[in-house]
Amino acid sequence: MFDSIMDFLGVESKAKARNRSFLFFLGGIALGASAGLLLAPQSGEETREVIKDTAIAGAEKTKEFYEKTAKEVKDKYEEVKQKVKNVEEIVEDAADDVVEELEEAE
Repeated sequence: MFDSIMDFLGVESKAKARNRSFLFFLGGIALGASAGLLLAPQSGEETREVIKDTAIAGAEKTKEFYEKTAKEVKDKYEEVKQKVKNVEEIVEDAADDVVEELEEAE
């Protein structure tokens, strides 16, 4: 409810303001790069070639980043999965011990 009131009054959180500023920053970079390419003293064909090469390089870097991130996520998943399995084994052992103690106490 507090967030609704703040939104109504036009007040935004620091996180929202930070995110918005970052998006404007990225947009400014894109506009600056576009203006630089369009105003460059080279022919249209050369400019298109530069744009194509830049896009290919960007796609390759994005693919590398994706593969690296996917591998890291998979590794972390396996690590957490193993830790959960270990915890489950510990809990089962403890439960068995409790049952044995209760049976012995009877």
